[in-house]
Amino acid sequence: MMIFLIVCSTIVLSIENPLDDPNSLKTEILKSFNLFFTISFIIEAIIKILALGFVMNGKMSYLKDYWNVLDFVIVLCSIVDLVLDT
Repeated sequence: MMIFLIVCSTIVLSIENPLDDPNSLKTEILKSFNLFFTISFIIEAIIKILALGFVMNGKMSYLKDYWNVLDFVIVLCSIVDLVLDT
């Protein structure tokens, strides 16, 4: 499911154009999709953190895996983007 959401998010990001009118329907729809994907990725990160532990739960902790570190950085950047966009 998450791979599907990543692919869909990538497609939506590729459609976005910085030269588009910020008040257009297309831009508003893309912002809605971005919000949906960001919330989905936040939920995924929270579930993994709750299941694995954040850092101090041994070798299987969330931040002990480099892919999870990358995932966490991307989620943080997405949150910052949402905050700055509003």
